[in-house]
Amino acid sequence: MYWKKLAVMGCCLIGLGVEARSQERPYIRRVDRTTASMDREIRSSSLMGSRMPKFLDERAGTRETFVVRWKAPRQGLDAGVLVLFEYKQGREDGVKNLHIKYPFRVAGERVSEFVVSEKAIERAGPLYAWRVRIVLRGRLLAEERSASWK
Repeated sequence: MYWKKLAVMGCCLIGLGVEARSQERPYIRRVDRTTASMDREIRSSSLMGSRMPKFLDERAGTRETFVVRWKAPRQGLDAGVLVLFEYKQGREDGVKNLHIKYPFRVAGERVSEFVVSEKAIERAGPLYAWRVRIVLRGRLLAEERSASWK
């Protein structure tokens, strides 16, 4: 009798473990933001920039890179996972976005990189807010956002 109860409890615990694993969700570990600036000499070689530093625009030639480190569940996510990077800039209203779509099954650690070009920054100003989302078939699976995102 005791062994039967123990066996039934063991089966229930195994079933709960399988259920818990099937409920794993992807999550975003962290988002790293870097600003890269082109060398002043390269940007202004025709103007001899080393001799005229006060005429150079410090923001010219900068681009922003966002590296998103995220983890998919062990059992994986079906093909079609979308990592969506949305951002807002100073001189323009509205939200702009960049995305990466994975056409294959995704499991484990992933790194997605998004680059906002220098032309976009020159045109619309610096980024002041951003949000990263992981979406599968229209369903939001994970989200991370900057403190200034509203």
